[in-house]
Amino acid sequence: MMLNLEDKLMVTSSKIGFCDTHVIANSISVELANFFRDSGFSEQNIIGGDSCVRMQHLWSKKFSTVQEADICFKKSQFYIKQDKSFVGYIEEEVIAVDEPISNLPLDEAIWDKLLPKLSPSPCSEGIVKACDIHLALHQVNSKVDKKFLESGFYYLDLYKPNLGNVRIYTMQTQNRKVGRQILRDLKKTLAQGGGVEGFLKFEVTRKLYNQGFSLPPLIYGNGL
Repeated sequence: MMLNLEDKLMVTSSKIGFCDTHVIANSISVELANFFRDSGFSEQNIIGGDSCVRMQHLWSKKFSTVQEADICFKKSQFYIKQDKSFVGYIEEEVIAVDEPISNLPLDEAIWDKLLPKLSPSPCSEGIVKACDIHLALHQVNSKVDKKFLESGFYYLDLYKPNLGNVRIYTMQTQNRKVGRQILRDLKKTLAQGGGVEGFLKFEVTRKLYNQGFSLPPLIYGNGL
């Protein structure tokens, strides 16, 4: 799945067209883990997370072209299928938005007014998410954290060597039209409500292969 015109018009980063490929797993053989390391994937240090996104392993790799990402995905999928102990999934995503969020004074009234209240549902078998909205924060305001969780976002806590602890809030949708609207609402909330400093990303799913993993919840809805 490629970016359409509306996705391209909302792009705010020179990273347009770059791909992120992630491998998420709860069970994996030593041989397959070594394959990902040898293939240039970076293993993330997971230190916590929401109960709906429990995972033991997370690898990530960036690509400058979708062609390179496609080759890696195909090869990785082949080896995953050979590992009967693997429980997890691999996904390839195109970056549409990747922009910094400046730290402004917190206005709780703005957050209460603008941040949408969402109701993610369990991801049914055979459903593939269309996009992700991610907000990565180096420092988390407890009041903002509560508002994100009340709004339906889930979170994952990572340790980054150059940054320290990072909390990543995520919302996934079944289609991009709904995802883009959530992104617009979130950007407006952040611009006017303040209280956070970090990075906002919008990623479009190109490929996803799941092998026995309970996928995170998502927002259903008709659209593209």
